[in-house]
Amino acid sequence: MSEVVKDNRKKQSIIAGALTGSAGVFITKAIGLLYVIPFKKLAGNNTVFYSYAYTIYDYVLQICLSGMPFAIAALISKYAAKNDYKAVELVRKISRRVMLLFGFIACSALILFSKSFAMLVIPDGVSEDYITKTRTVLVIVSFAMIAVPLLSYFRGVYQGFKELKIYAFTQVLEQLIRVAFLLGASAICVYLLNMERIWAAYMGVASTSISAIATIIYFLIYERKHKIAIPQQSAESTATHKGVFKELMEYAVPYLISTVVTNSSGLFILLMLSTGLQKYGTDPYMITTYQGIINYEAHKICSIPQVIATGFSLALIPHITEAITKNNQEKIREMIQKVLETVNYLAVPLVFFMVFFAREIYFVMYGNSSLDVGAYLLARSLIIQLLWIVVMVLSSILVALKLRKIYIALSCVQLVFVTTTLIFWLGHFGVNGYYICKTIEYVVFIGGACFFIEKHFNPSFKKIFDNCTLAWLALLPMLILAAILTQLKFDITVQSRLITLMYTGVMGVLIFGLYFIVSAKFNVPQHLFNIEVSRDSISDLLSGRIFRK
Repeated sequence: MSEVVKDNRKKQSIIAGALTGSAGVFITKAIGLLYVIPFKKLAGNNTVFYSYAYTIYDYVLQICLSGMPFAIAALISKYAAKNDYKAVELVRKISRRVMLLFGFIACSALILFSKSFAMLVIPDGVSEDYITKTRTVLVIVSFAMIAVPLLSYFRGVYQGFKELKIYAFTQVLEQLIRVAFLLGASAICVYLLNMERIWAAYMGVASTSISAIATIIYFLIYERKHKIAIPQQSAESTATHKGVFKELMEYAVPYLISTVVTNSSGLFILLMLSTGLQKYGTDPYMITTYQGIINYEAHKICSIPQVIATGFSLALIPHITEAITKNNQEKIREMIQKVLETVNYLAVPLVFFMVFFAREIYFVMYGNSSLDVGAYLLARSLIIQLLWIVVMVLSSILVALKLRKIYIALSCVQLVFVTTTLIFWLGHFGVNGYYICKTIEYVVFIGGACFFIEKHFNPSFKKIFDNCTLAWLALLPMLILAAILTQLKFDITVQSRLITLMYTGVMGVLIFGLYFIVSAKFNVPQHLFNIEVSRDSISDLLSGRIFRK
């Protein structure tokens, strides 16, 4: 391991690592949002096929990865804490082979069952052409199954070293390449070659493989320049191929089972959404509109607050694994408390702001097309996303704390609940039934996870709740402003998208500024980030001097 990596591994705190990871994911998501408007213009209504491909692709990919990146990160962190760098190299060698094998199996499975998936996704009453196009995008995206797992292997390695800067950088690099290929190839097909707009969707799906391959090449070049050397003071290793493989599976298999269970819930919703809505009496073409908004348009926007959960989940694994390896119970409790409070402080105001301005945000991104329906579904999707952020962070905590059986059991409860009640909720409440079902599912998981974490490691959830309420009180200016705008029935979307964007941006600066000021009065950011909030410190932050310090 290089000295730079070794030094950074020692210095980086869990909050710093989480914010670094979140920053990388945020930039990635921001780039992903920028292409939505031109891509929507290029593909038109064919973006629904793009959403079909990625929903099923994500399901198969999650099973393919099966927690391996987290397992790799955990084992590397564990052996690095013991100075056993020969075992670290063994973890890398074995995990790389496993990821490639999983990738080939997943690619073959998706191609083999592409027609079956397409026939299940498409509601009755639409043309046969829909099935053909859906099958085609699934075949195209299947080839990403080989490249993306290998890419995830590299990221798992650097996550284990707590080197989240390179992790975040490669996420941004991958997204830049993906967007450049997606828009460039789509524009060439539609405008230069006068091909049908479905080809924009095809190029969009193909961009995943292209960007993953390019990022893998970057990793290979980076590693050649920064060769990982085993220090001379490395402890004598007793690790074996069989032992390391067994440990990888001990981490990954619970994730695999839970991933199958959890993503089966998501896949079941995708496949059964049309059935349930048809039972309610929804028009078939309206169902495809709902599917497109929920699975693609709202999902894209909801990915913004999700970066918080992603960043903290990345940082949790190596830090808690190291604390468990050293049997530091007090450190574990401190990390659980601080992570949950920080996620609350960052996620709650962001989600509520986006809920209050859902109509403006949807209009800026997608224009007047299905604006009323889109804004309605987006607001509800954002509330679900807030619960999902908590679920995602608690899931990482459960796995890192080796409470894997509990994690699997809670995931099974989720699956059973969704598969047995979704059709009922959809049949009686229409599209609102989807949100009712997801809300109950996530609340049950959150309650169960908190109960078992407190039982085994005894963090003070009462103290966590009390500290979170201080951040909630800081939301009052936002709530008051939202109430005033609702009473005035003010609608900026009658103006242009540029004016709406500027208005939303100004409101965001005003609201988040007030949130920070009020929360600082309660000493919330000072407690979470160990900073001093004063006129001089704010001046340093704005000028960039604080980072040089």
